[in-house]
Amino acid sequence: MSDAEIARDVAVENERVLRMLADVIPQIICTAAPDGRVDYFNRRWFEFTGLTEAETFEKAGWRRAIHPDDWPGLESLLRDAVLTGSDFSAEARVCSATGEYRWFLARAVALRREDGSVIRFFSTATDINDQKRIEMRETFLSHVSEVLTSTLDVPAILQKITELCVPTFADWCQVQSLSSDDELIVEAVRHRDPILNERLQSLVGRSVIEIRDASSGSPQVVRQSQSRIYDHDATLRAVRENVPDPEDRAIYEAAGLGSAVIVPLIAHGRARGTLHFINAEPGSHPEIPIEIAEELAHRAALAIDNSRRYEREHRVASALQRAMLPARLPAHERVELSYAYQPAERESRVGGDWYDAFEISKDQVAVSIGDVGGHGLEAAVAMSEARQALRLSALEGKSPAQTLGRANAALMLNEDHPIITAIFGVIDVVDSRFRYSCAGHPAPAVAPLSGGARYLQGGGIPMGVDVEEPFPALEVRLEPFTTLLLYTDGLIEFNRTLERESARLLEALAARVQDTCYDGAGMVVRHMLNNRQLDDIAVLAATILPAQAAPVELRLPAASPSAPIARRLAARYARVAKLDPGRTFDLTIAVGEAVANVIEHAYRGTTGDFILRLEVRDDKIVGEVRDLGTWRSATANAERGRGLSLLRASTRRFDLEGSSDGTTVTFAV
Repeated sequence: MSDAEIARDVAVENERVLRMLADVIPQIICTAAPDGRVDYFNRRWFEFTGLTEAETFEKAGWRRAIHPDDWPGLESLLRDAVLTGSDFSAEARVCSATGEYRWFLARAVALRREDGSVIRFFSTATDINDQKRIEMRETFLSHVSEVLTSTLDVPAILQKITELCVPTFADWCQVQSLSSDDELIVEAVRHRDPILNERLQSLVGRSVIEIRDASSGSPQVVRQSQSRIYDHDATLRAVRENVPDPEDRAIYEAAGLGSAVIVPLIAHGRARGTLHFINAEPGSHPEIPIEIAEELAHRAALAIDNSRRYEREHRVASALQRAMLPARLPAHERVELSYAYQPAERESRVGGDWYDAFEISKDQVAVSIGDVGGHGLEAAVAMSEARQALRLSALEGKSPAQTLGRANAALMLNEDHPIITAIFGVIDVVDSRFRYSCAGHPAPAVAPLSGGARYLQGGGIPMGVDVEEPFPALEVRLEPFTTLLLYTDGLIEFNRTLERESARLLEALAARVQDTCYDGAGMVVRHMLNNRQLDDIAVLAATILPAQAAPVELRLPAASPSAPIARRLAARYARVAKLDPGRTFDLTIAVGEAVANVIEHAYRGTTGDFILRLEVRDDKIVGEVRDLGTWRSATANAERGRGLSLLRASTRRFDLEGSSDGTTVTFAV
C-alpha cells in the first residue's frame, strides 16, 4: 500500500471517528464547503428538527428550520464568511420537531490551508433557549419598569400598558380597575385591528361587568387574587354570564374571544383590578408566560396605584429634578463655576432643564445646558440621557458640534423622541477660547471685565429634528475675568416679553450682578425673577481666570452695590496670584474699605465712577482705588473714620493722595 493510500485511509478513519464523536454530543454540528454549501449535520440536528437527510440537504432544505425573522441576518453572515473566509457567531431560532422554536448560538470557524484559503467551515450550535428566555424576560420587565415609571399620568400609564401587551403577546387586551364601590371599570383597551379597537374604546370609563354573582372571569380573578387561563368555551361563557348589556357583549364577541389570560392587578397586597390578554381565534393562546403576565400586572398595578395615591406636588418635582442634576461642579483653578436651578412654581411635574460642567483635561472644561420639550418623568429621563450622551461623546475627543451630533443621533434612535434645545461647549484655558455648538437654544451671553455684555452667536436646529443636519461650529475668545452665561429660556420668557427680558439680562450682566456674591448664577436668577416664572430655569455661569496675575483695572459706579463687586475681583485676583488665606483676607478687606471710602467721600451730591487697579510688584499685591471727584470729609462721629485705620492695619503700605482731580488710595498686601 502506497503512502498516499495509507494517508487516505487514516483520513477516512479520522473522519469516521470525528463523526461518531459529533453524534454523541448535545450540540448541533455541521460542516460546509468553501462556497457555503452545507454538507453535513450530526445526529442532534435530525433528532431536534425531525427532518430527514433528504429534507435537510435537498435544495438547502435546512434553511426552512430557521425562524424567518432570523434568517436574513444569518444569511448575511454566511455570505460574508464565504467572501472573506471570516469566522462568525450568531443567535437564531430553530424549529423543533414539535413546531416550537428554540434559541441557538451558532459559532462558525474556517479551516484554512497554509496559503490562507478556506478548506471547510465548521459550525456548532448550542441550545441557549433557557438563558435567552431569562434574558428576554429581564429585558422586557426592565423595559416595563422604564416605561411605567416614565410618567405619573394615569391615562398615559394605562395606554403604555396596552402598548406593551398588543400585539406582542395578544390580539387585544383590557385593563379594569376596582372602584371604591367595588365595581370593575374598564380603564383602557387596545386591539391590533384599528376598527375593532375603535369599537372597544366605547367601553372605556364604564362598568360593563356584573361582579356580585359572577363565578368566573375577571370577578373571580379579583375575588381570589389569582390568575386564570380560559379556553375558547370558558371565555365565551364568562362574557355571556358577566356582561348583562347585549350591545357590550356584541362588542366583545366582535373583538374575538378565542382564549384569554386574566391576571389580577395587585398592589400593596390588594387586588386593584385585572389585566386581560385575549387572542381572537379559537384554538390559539396569548403568547405570554403566566409568570411574565403576573409580573407585568404587578408592576402596572404599582404604577397606577402610586400615581393615584400621591399628589405630584411642586416639592416632589423639584426633588426629582435636582437628583438628576449635578450636585457639585468641578473646582478648576482657571474656571470659576456657579449654577442655579429654579423649578416652575405652578408645575407639579418634573421638567427637563439641565446644566452640566466637567473637566475633559486639566486645560479644558466642558459646559452644557439644555431644555427637553415637555414635562414629566419622560422629559427628565430624556434630559438625563442627553446629558450622559454629551459627556460620553466629549470624553471621546469629539468637537462640540460632533458631540451634539452624536447625542442627536442617539436621541433619534427612539421613535417617540422629544425635541431638545441645547448648547455644548469647551472652555480651553490655554488659548482662552470657548468653542461651542448650539442646537436651537437661546444664545449664550458674555460679560467681559471692561465693556458691555453681549450675546454670542447661536443658531442650529433643535436635537430630535434631523439626524443628518450638522450643528454649527462656533468659537469666541474670552478675556481674563470674563463671565460666560448659559441659561434656559425660562430665565427670559417667564412673563412673555422676550425682547425686554433679553435686554434686562444684558443690563444685569453689564452691571456685574453675577459678581455681587459667590453664587453668581443664583444672583442672576434672583435679579431676573421679579414675577412668577412659567417654566423651569437652569443657569450656568463660568468666569475665566488668567494664568498669571497681570495688571487689571475695573471701572465701577461709586455706589454701594459696587463694593461687593470690587471685593469679588480682589478675591479672584488673590486666587490667580496664589495668595494664602491670610493675605487674601487682607486684600479683600483693603479693597472693600478703599471702595467704601470712595463711595462716601468722592462725590458731593452727584454720581460718578471709581477705578480699581490691582497688580503684582515685588511679591506684593498693589491696589489702587482712584475716583474723579472732590474729597468730602465726613461729619465728626466717634463711630466713623475707622476705614482708613483698618486699611493701614491690614496693609504693608498705605498712601492717600487727594487733589482737585480726585483722590487715590494706594495700598500693598
